[in-house]
Order: sequence, then structure tokens, then C-alpha cells
Amino acid sequence: MTKPRLTYFGDIGGRGEPIRFVLKLANVDFEDDLFGAKSEEYASRKAKGDFNSNPTKLKGTGGGLPVYVEDGTLYYESNAILRMLGMKHGFYSTDPATAWEIDVCMEKVEQVWKHAGFTPMTLYLVARTTAKVDSLADSDGEATANLVAMYTELAEWGEAQLKKHGKPFLAGTDSPTIADFRYIVQFSDSIFNEGSAIDAKMRDKIKAMMDDKTPDFKKWVEDTMLPLLKDVRTPGILW
Repeated sequence: MTKPRLTYFGDIGGRGEPIRFVLKLANVDFEDDLFGAKSEEYASRKAKGDFNSNPTKLKGTGGGLPVYVEDGTLYYESNAILRMLGMKHGFYSTDPATAWEIDVCMEKVEQVWKHAGFTPMTLYLVARTTAKVDSLADSDGEATANLVAMYTELAEWGEAQLKKHGKPFLAGTDSPTIADFRYIVQFSDSIFNEGSAIDAKMRDKIKAMMDDKTPDFKKWVEDTMLPLLKDVRTPGILW
């Protein structure tokens, strides 16, 4: 029997890493199909349509990453994959109100990102590279302001969720759900990752903001989520 296969970039956590969390925590024996975001393999396979679930290649029917293949069926759209696998492996909910809470957490990330592929993290790295400096943490430029604003909004919203529910996890649950996996990667892949492409000075700036404005959320990151995920995080992720 062919193993399930998850295909995504190996150097970017992004939308693929939360799916890996579900699969690894559920002890699913799967193929982790990884390659670099700028690799020739990615460009070649995309051109061949390897990531498109619809043979007519209609707009909006796949073609991007991640994709997940199980029992011969190719699944696309990362949040939809998360819901399917979360339901299958106990990280979603059959209770409509709890499912709504989970979905709201996932949608918050998309709102902050403006449903875009290029996030403030990406734009910060581009600006820093263009400026040929080690850090833009002290800059008052647009890229720095947008990055800090993104992390502040995510952290403040997470803080409010934890206080509203008084529960260990973001959707008001006593055990982790796909909401937590989708939310944490914005922090675990970059701010709480010593190998991150986000420079140490900027990481410290964001952590200081969290100490000041969102201590409960920072505690959730450091004391709840990072220990939970320590054995399932993908090594070598840059952001």
C-alpha cells in the first residue's frame, strides 16, 4: 500500500508545517516530499502539473502547495487539508460551536496575511537583503513596521482568545486542535527558531513586545506549544 504523501517546501514552514504536526502527532507513516522553494525540481514539477488536482487546470482548482495525496486522491488548499486530517485524527471537532471556534482561529491568520502568499515576513527579508544589512529591527521603514504590526496583531488576538476561554488552547479546548497548529507556526518557525532567517535582533524585539503586551500568549507559545511540538518540528526551516 502506498504511503500518504505531503508535498511542500523544506525550507519554509508556512502552510505545510501545521499539516506535518497533525500527521506526526497522529503517528501517520507518510512520505514528506520536500524541496527548496527556489529549486529546479519545484519549477519543473509545477510546470508539469504535479500539484494540480484538476486535469482541466481551472483557476482555483489547485496548482499551488501544499498538496496531500492519500489513497490515490490529491487534496489541495492547506486549511481544507487541515480540517480533513484534523477530523480524521482527533484534532478537529464534531461539535459545531467548537468547530466554529477552531475555524475562526485559522481564519484570523488568513486575515492578517490578507490571504496572500507574500507575507510581511517575506517582505521584511527582501527589504533587509536589498539594504544589505544584518537587521532592520531599528528601522522605521515600512517593512519593519508591517512585520511588527503583524506579530502584534497575532499575539494580541491570541492573548484575547486565551483570556476569553480560560483554557489551555486557542479554540477553548483542553487538548490541541488544528487551530493551535495553524497559529503557532507564525511564531515557532521564525521568532522562536534560532535558525530562522528573521535576524536575532528582530526576534528579540518581537519577544519584548510579547513580554510587554501579551504575556499569557507568550507563555502559551513557550510553555504549551513548543514542548508539545519539540519532537515533530521540521529541522532546517528558515521561516
